[in-house]
Amino acid sequence: MIGIKIQNKSIIDRHFRAFKDFLSNTKKIKYDYDELNRWIHSITNDQYNLEDVIKATPKEMINIIIQERNTGIDFRTKVKGKHTNYEKSQYFLYLYKKFSTREDKHFTRVIGYNALKLVESLGINVCPYCNRNFINNTKLVDKNNNPYIKRMAQLDHFYPGSQFPYLAVSFFNLIPVCGSCNIVKLDDHLGVNPYEILNSDDHLIFDYTFEESVNEYTIDTTYMSNYFYVNWNKLGLNELYKIHNNYLHDLLFRIKIYNLFYRKDIENYFNKWGINSNEETLTKEDFERIILGNNFLETDLSNYPLSKLTKDIVRQYK
Repeated sequence: MIGIKIQNKSIIDRHFRAFKDFLSNTKKIKYDYDELNRWIHSITNDQYNLEDVIKATPKEMINIIIQERNTGIDFRTKVKGKHTNYEKSQYFLYLYKKFSTREDKHFTRVIGYNALKLVESLGINVCPYCNRNFINNTKLVDKNNNPYIKRMAQLDHFYPGSQFPYLAVSFFNLIPVCGSCNIVKLDDHLGVNPYEILNSDDHLIFDYTFEESVNEYTIDTTYMSNYFYVNWNKLGLNELYKIHNNYLHDLLFRIKIYNLFYRKDIENYFNKWGINSNEETLTKEDFERIILGNNFLETDLSNYPLSKLTKDIVRQYK
């Protein structure tokens, strides 16, 4: 629903280096970097290497999957024995488990980068799948009274690990989401990866309609791309958004009360008392955010729940 914007692409390199460090410098591991690199070459007809896979963009992941399927190498069937294709593929899931666990000493303490750091580096506060729930980290205290940060976001594999284990640690395959979306999605395939969304309007525009009377508002959509329609259905967003009809009602009520003329009067009032001076300058966007309770720029949608819905309704009916 909303995009994940990469402000600094160095975090992708950092992500790759963390896994290369673990695979290259950790003692007594089953498969090192070179072994997994050779295996990736084998399942992609020598078109991709391990670095390519870990850094692959959403479009590149599709090409990698196509190459993998063209080789016909079976690594999904569980077979006994060491150094099998199945075992190597499952090692990527093992890497993900270590990466996503706070207690892992190597990723957490030695490398200083794990799933928690990944989520922090993305700088998003709400679930990109539904835009309904906060996914902020929180501070807790362990049994020894030591403070630590708890990751509240769950990492969804856009391409499920059960089907595409070699993408289990790929940067753009890891989507920080709320628990509700992660439970609903499970191993289903979605149509749009949040990392691909440059403008949320390209995939969805909210509106509203009426139920049995003009006073009973219900959330509706005026546009939805075919790709996002898959997300909408798989995540059950139509039903989930019905519980926010009261929010829609309150938003429309505020829009009616704080009409353009009233907002202009407030602006004149602030100007009269000199509040719009120097560093305290209030813009048109500031007024709208204060009165209507949200941010409306595309870059701000990841800050608050229901920001996409709010943005679409406000710009049409304010």
